[in-house]
Amino acid sequence: MLRVSESSFSELGKESAPELWKDLLGSIEHILLAEPEYTRVLLVIDQCEEIFLSESTEVRALFDTQLANLLSASVPCTVLVSLRDVFYTQFMQQFPAVVPWLEEGLVNLPQTLNGNELCAIVAEPAHRMGVVFEVILLTTIVDDARRAAPGPQGGLAQTSILPLLQFCLFHLWNSRSEGS
Repeated sequence: MLRVSESSFSELGKESAPELWKDLLGSIEHILLAEPEYTRVLLVIDQCEEIFLSESTEVRALFDTQLANLLSASVPCTVLVSLRDVFYTQFMQQFPAVVPWLEEGLVNLPQTLNGNELCAIVAEPAHRMGVVFEVILLTTIVDDARRAAPGPQGGLAQTSILPLLQFCLFHLWNSRSEGS
């Protein structure tokens, strides 16, 4: 998995850019050739809205071209782009070469999550790794998420809590004891 940080956008088109941004398609192909055990690359472009907030029109155009070239190639690469919904229309307008792929693979998150959905979001990835949450810890995490970002109806949480929840779970995972 490659994760493109928001600071990487400014490197597009520059001679000093990391190889990934000089030739996105070539970089993915190189990774697959250099690592024969890899059958697919997952390219995560997180917080893609940063390209609208801090980058020039030229950088955005280069991003559109590089990403469209990658998506149109027959390279085993999955691209995951995350951005806040308020930037969706702007994304569609400024990245016309990418729009067909975006429309084909679009997954919209609901605006709110109920307790069962939050429990699954928290517990399922850990369970896949052989770790089970204590019921009281799982309940506390879900209740805290609902209090931190309450939905319009009782018992719901806004999905805007997910990045904070991810951050907390990441640190919880890294601080776990062996077997717990």
